[in-house]
Amino acid sequence: DRSPAVGQTLAVELRARGHTVTLTRLWPNSGEASRDSARAALAASTISIFAIAARPLPWDASRLTLPSSIARLIDSTATIRPTILVALGSPYTVRSTPAVGSYLLGWLANPTMERAVAGALTGASITGRLPVRIPPFDTVGGGLQLPASR
Repeated sequence: DRSPAVGQTLAVELRARGHTVTLTRLWPNSGEASRDSARAALAASTISIFAIAARPLPWDASRLTLPSSIARLIDSTATIRPTILVALGSPYTVRSTPAVGSYLLGWLANPTMERAVAGALTGASITGRLPVRIPPFDTVGGGLQLPASR
């Protein structure tokens, strides 16, 4: 999603909950300089959260995966520090980053969903169930039910 607002609400909500957040945006056509800036921001973090806003389009199957340059950045980060991939759109983007151990599917890139994601990341209950199969990760109906941890 090319909206410049994507991720803003998530960052604001995480900051409001006491977390230090550096927001960096990458687009499918971001060049090496942009990825280097992201790497520099990531180097200063103890945990990394990548929020991916990719809307599945029936006529564009490439939107079901991440651009390889961004997938490599996410996977390389996941080998260094705890990394969470949040899918704010297509749930199939998780297939592009096998090194990531934690995924949260938010389904939509909008402020309401970003507030819910911030809550889930900071201890609110999670009650999601998948309406689709995402090989090799999970099947229809898979998901988590976690009580609030506050």
